[in-house]
Amino acid sequence: MSIDTDWLKRPRHLIMGGVLSLAVVLGTAVLSAWPDWQSVPDNHGLLRLSFAQSGVRKCRDRTEQELAALPRNMRDAQLCERRRAPVRIEMDIDGVTVYAADVAPTGLAGSGPSRVYERFELPGGNAT
Repeated sequence: MSIDTDWLKRPRHLIMGGVLSLAVVLGTAVLSAWPDWQSVPDNHGLLRLSFAQSGVRKCRDRTEQELAALPRNMRDAQLCERRRAPVRIEMDIDGVTVYAADVAPTGLAGSGPSRVYERFELPGGNAT
């Protein structure tokens, strides 16, 4: 079984491939402009509060006896808990508190960062 790879002898395939490509491009162009969609109404703005922050850990200094009892490769001067402290966040807009929370650390052991993602729709106004 031989496969003919000379496309110039197959004009029907070239024309059909061009028509199909044009249909895909036109369909994409139409769907990118229609239907009209807005995530926020007119005359409104969107403010996003988003961050990831690791809280502090509780640590203590090891005694000389504790350090001597450990193998040389494990002699850290401080012993820290795995769990991190929660992060306190407050956000004010025009003097009004719109968000206030103690955000717990993520992860099964509470050793990951505290993550926040909030959206606030604000009415439009004059830029100052």
